[in-house]
Amino acid sequence: MAPGFGGTIESNVYKKMRDVFADKYNLVTLQCAYFGEEFMQKPESINLKNGAKEVARYLNAAELEKFRKNPSSFFNLLSSKSGTLPFVANMNETENNFNDMGFMQAIDIVTALEAIKIILKENDLPFNEQKTIGYGHSHGAYLLHLSNRLAPHLFSYIINEALR
Repeated sequence: MAPGFGGTIESNVYKKMRDVFADKYNLVTLQCAYFGEEFMQKPESINLKNGAKEVARYLNAAELEKFRKNPSSFFNLLSSKSGTLPFVANMNETENNFNDMGFMQAIDIVTALEAIKIILKENDLPFNEQKTIGYGHSHGAYLLHLSNRLAPHLFSYIINEALR
């Protein structure tokens, strides 16, 4: 199972799907925790690059006063305006936990699947090696297709939920 952008091993929907697929259909289920996935969730904070000065370009005096009194009215006030505001997302990401969102994650999938096959064989657990099903949604479906390009014939089926 390859989750879409923002989905993790801890997501309740994926926990339930792993259990159902394993119990109801007698499948070995696997879901990777991708290198750098914590940065696929949401930023620590999002701030305007130039702060309130940038907002002043789009609001009149009365709207600016309303914004100063109630900063949560920000999006409501700007909803009828046209323009571009520069935002900066604070991710607290360093070179040590760089998220490639492509090849590295696809390699994680290939490595995990091959490791599972080795474990099953070493423990004399029978499985159908010709029936490896990938189930992906959104970014996860993309990763399954990329994995299949890196290791052709890795999957016998890919269920691309993004195309539904």
